Amino acid sequence: MTYYLDALKQYFNFKGRCGRKAFWMFVLFNVIFFWLAIMLDNIFGTTGKEYYIFSDIKYGAFYNFYSVFIAIPSLAIIVRRLHDVGKDWSALFILLIPIVGQIWMLLIMLSPGDVKGNEFGPEADDGYTGVNPYKYPASKDPEGSPNIEFEKKKITKKIKESKTKELKLKKEKKHRRRFIDRVAVDFTYHQREKRK
Repeated sequence: MTYYLDALKQYFNFKGRCGRKAFWMFVLFNVIFFWLAIMLDNIFGTTGKEYYIFSDIKYGAFYNFYSVFIAIPSLAIIVRRLHDVGKDWSALFILLIPIVGQIWMLLIMLSPGDVKGNEFGPEADDGYTGVNPYKYPASKDPEGSPNIEFEKKKITKKIKESKTKELKLKKEKKHRRRFIDRVAVDFTYHQREKRK
């Protein structure tokens, strides 16, 4: 359900990338909600007499409302999925070719995305990253595109390493002080013993 909600959060976002898992989870929940809308149409009697999906299943107002509501985010997530495999939005026009276009688009949607960043952004992590694609535009170079999550991990790793180094230095200072204190105590003790 989080993948579906994340897709709705990016309602008008046609930039960036969307991973395979996020896309297909959105499709799954979309199909479930379409069938729920059809059930509500049939329960409340909001179906039209001429509108049939199959021979006995009618649809009406709930189905139509949901279709209009979900049209833009569906188109946006399809475009982001195309970006994930390195294709531009204009690849949607292949759907105009009967049968072959639909099979080709299905194969693209099933294929894994580019592992490295491409011209559309860093590698998709199968979900909403929280990265605003308008604020952090992708580099033109596919090899050098920014990977925000990788950079975050790198920075947190450096912070942890610096903290562990500080802790080691503090421990070493404590050990040095103790050693110096022992030497001083031993020295004064021996000095006293010599005087006696």
